[in-house]
Amino acid sequence: MPSQTPPFRMRHRLARLRADRRGISSVAFAGSILAVFGAVAMATDVGVWYAARRGAQNAADAGATAAVMALSLSGPNAGRAAGLDIAGRNGFPNTVGGRTTVAVNIPPSTGALTADPTAVEVVVRQQQTMTAAALFLDAAPTVEARTVGRLRESSNVCILALTGQLWAGGNTTVNTPDCVMASNRRFPPSIEIAGGSLDITAFSLSAVSSCLNCDSSQVRLTQRYREFQAPTEDPFRHLLSKTLPRPSGNCQNFNENSDPDPLPYELNGQRLYCNMHVTGGRAVQLSPGTYYIWEGDFRIGGGSSVTCPTCTAGQGVAVVLTGDPGEIGDFTINSNSYVNLRAAREARDPDYNGVLFYRDVRGGYGSTSSPSVTLNGGTNMSLVGGLYFPSTHVRVNGNAAVIACSVVVAASIDFIGNAEVNGCGETGTRVPRTRQVMVAE
Repeated sequence: MPSQTPPFRMRHRLARLRADRRGISSVAFAGSILAVFGAVAMATDVGVWYAARRGAQNAADAGATAAVMALSLSGPNAGRAAGLDIAGRNGFPNTVGGRTTVAVNIPPSTGALTADPTAVEVVVRQQQTMTAAALFLDAAPTVEARTVGRLRESSNVCILALTGQLWAGGNTTVNTPDCVMASNRRFPPSIEIAGGSLDITAFSLSAVSSCLNCDSSQVRLTQRYREFQAPTEDPFRHLLSKTLPRPSGNCQNFNENSDPDPLPYELNGQRLYCNMHVTGGRAVQLSPGTYYIWEGDFRIGGGSSVTCPTCTAGQGVAVVLTGDPGEIGDFTINSNSYVNLRAAREARDPDYNGVLFYRDVRGGYGSTSSPSVTLNGGTNMSLVGGLYFPSTHVRVNGNAAVIACSVVVAASIDFIGNAEVNGCGETGTRVPRTRQVMVAE
């Protein structure tokens, strides 16, 4: 029979084997190398994912900023295109069926601004790749970054050129220390300071395009001028779609030599005037209300005056030039005249709250050589309220002075004289404000 190891010998050998430490360091080293390799592999992949997440956030921020600017200039389609383009230029192109997707949502699909059509949400997602981390993970993660951009209102604007240039030259003094002078013109320059004996004091200048010579020593600004800004919104745009009255028969003539002072539309049987010429030294006193002038001019000659003594306690006037396209008259206030008028805080027609002068948008531009709205030199004016000429070129010429609380909004504006413009809410006038891009979420 084969020999058998006694039980006590077997137990002895097993005890010796358990006590034998030879080779254990090799096993421990192999195990530790595996752990170190895994940690390094994971750290490498995690570092790449973290960098991708940071890059995705940068792309979302840049895309949202660009999209908001394009939206303000050209509408939602341009905003979406700009957001996708800038995200792609930052390394995250939107690819159908690929690893990277970029969504540009106007308005945002989530968050607090889902009802704001001026806000833009950019969401960047990218599926990540794995190297050694595949030994430890079943699937690679997806990094995601989200940014919501919008425009925030900033500073008050007293002088706004809606579509054309804001120009100043010659012997010009413009004093609007608390307000911005702005132009929405998209072609350079939006604002031009042309030299001469200039003295311009303003809070700032804001240009959608460039601002030529705005760093001149003759331009004194509280805040440095800004170029390539978002356009300033038109505060009186509700009037563009307003249906204005037409004369039921003939318009009413105003004979400046013999007729009594004119009465507003609400008190004269809803009649429209054919013109309103005040010359020859006549002094006309208006009553609170709306004055419609059909295809004629509002013209104040030298030595004459137009005032509204009863325009107190929130009452005021609105002078509106209207008519068929191409036939609408001009505003002209000549030298050595005196004008003291204010808009109503609560006008008889609420659409004219805070609006003093309005020339129908169908009136046409006129020309820079022969403007349809001219405020001539030597005039002593106190015009309190909004002066709105949305399709018209306006010239401030000579020593005119637009004093007190006024907001001048026109297609384009040039200054070849002196003006003081201070916007305020005294008459409930809507004061436009500059807008700047901000990250809201």
